[in-house]
Amino acid sequence: MDAFFETPGFADTLRAAGRDRLLSRVTMQIQSGGIPRALEAYAAASTPNIVLLELGSRDLELERSKLESFAEACDVDTKVIVAGSTNDVDFYRWLRENGVSDYLLLPTGDAAVVDVLYRAMNIGRSAGRVIAFLGAKGGVGSSVLCHHVAAETARKSGKPSLLVDLDVGFGTAALNFDLTPLKGVAELLFSSVAGEAEAVEKFVLRADSNLSLIGTGASLLRGIAITPEHIERTIRRFRESYSYTFLDLPHEWSDWIRNALIDVDDIVVVAAPDIAGLRNTKAMFEALRQMRPNDEDPRLILNMAGVRGRQELRARDFQAAAGKEPDLVMPFAPETFSEAATEGKLIFDVAARSAEARKLQNFAGVVVPNLRVDTTESGNLMSRLFSKSKA
Repeated sequence: MDAFFETPGFADTLRAAGRDRLLSRVTMQIQSGGIPRALEAYAAASTPNIVLLELGSRDLELERSKLESFAEACDVDTKVIVAGSTNDVDFYRWLRENGVSDYLLLPTGDAAVVDVLYRAMNIGRSAGRVIAFLGAKGGVGSSVLCHHVAAETARKSGKPSLLVDLDVGFGTAALNFDLTPLKGVAELLFSSVAGEAEAVEKFVLRADSNLSLIGTGASLLRGIAITPEHIERTIRRFRESYSYTFLDLPHEWSDWIRNALIDVDDIVVVAAPDIAGLRNTKAMFEALRQMRPNDEDPRLILNMAGVRGRQELRARDFQAAAGKEPDLVMPFAPETFSEAATEGKLIFDVAARSAEARKLQNFAGVVVPNLRVDTTESGNLMSRLFSKSKA
């Protein structure tokens, strides 16, 4: 798309909008000069998919004349968005009658620009939400927590939900639900690599009435070079089919992982309360804030807290380093989780009344705020579930 501004303030707004992750793959050229400059630019060139024009004055007759001139130079399939400071219903109607896609009333913020561009690109914000879980280091229980939150979200929301195990070689999602995938995430990604548009349902296992799962059978015979484009295409397919998709990401920092973290709606970082967890969490939050400048911080879980004899860091140490108070502190409870894993079940099935089960049920309501949340948890300070979320 091309944007032609008249005022420096609107130019700054456009640049801020262009940094939003939702527009990370839109090529936006921003130029000064408004409609006159646009007429020069397209005198001997085709117009792009979208052109955004800022009006230079409140003289509506003059601006109508400029827009009529631009219409003669504009390709039929180009969508035109006009931005101006005139709040006039008749002028708005004239714009729509003459083929303008949308009108931005100035001054406005970058979020409004993103919304208008999304409408112009016919990308619905009502598509399913995608939530990614990622460990700050290996072995911190990110996968187990992801599986539980996905199951609880599916149960409480009553909406079609999907859990995707993206640890292609060694994922455990299928094991934790006592399922055996015949086709799994490796085959789904391979079909994306090959450019095939196979239905997601061909790779899905049914975990319960509302939760589907794409797992892995730990097949190491074929390597798959996942690219950012492949994961982008695959996530888009998930959005089209499910209200909630949970991505269980492996602990790595490759291009496709970073691309997935830009695409998703919410991120949950899981860390152990130790020095390595603190360092990695701080680094991840700093990187994610740069990658997603207009989004809220990821959620943070401190997992396996309270191991006897281990020197541990306090939640406030993590808050001081990462600038983020943990949303959930999960105690070290090996008996509860190992019993569930041995039986191929979740702790909701084997220890439904445990403090750990209640914590994860409530945390699902933090990640997906419209879920019903049980608030009967004890007020003990050591078992406090989560901080006040950013509404």
